[in-house]
Amino acid sequence: AYNVGAIFRTAEAVGVKKLHLCGMTATPEHPKLGKTAIGAERNVSWAYANNAVVAGEALLDAGFSLWAIEGGEESISLFDVELPKPDAKISLILGNELAGVDPALLSRCERILYIPMLGGKESLNVTVAFGIAAYYLQGM
Repeated sequence: AYNVGAIFRTAEAVGVKKLHLCGMTATPEHPKLGKTAIGAERNVSWAYANNAVVAGEALLDAGFSLWAIEGGEESISLFDVELPKPDAKISLILGNELAGVDPALLSRCERILYIPMLGGKESLNVTVAFGIAAYYLQGM
């Protein structure tokens, strides 16, 4: 819940229009989410879907491109991707910190991006990864 609250706060700061929460992700009704969202959960539109693959398909049908932040052989560096045009409709997909993005959803993504790691760890906290990717993809 704390990670999701922090994502709401960052999403509000970078101008994200809507968050799509799926599966076991806490929603703003969770009492702990507000501690890190600090009110941003009231400023960012959100929707909940039990199944992320179904939610992803609905976004594709609505004209969005799916871009995932995920490691793996098919991923490219976030910093090597051509930045989207200002009017592009992109949904940034984040997975569970331990399990990652559902492979069925990952297969529907137009881009799979990773954030290069310079230290010994192989990944970042999901909130930090979201912040880096959201600001970078905005062209900031």
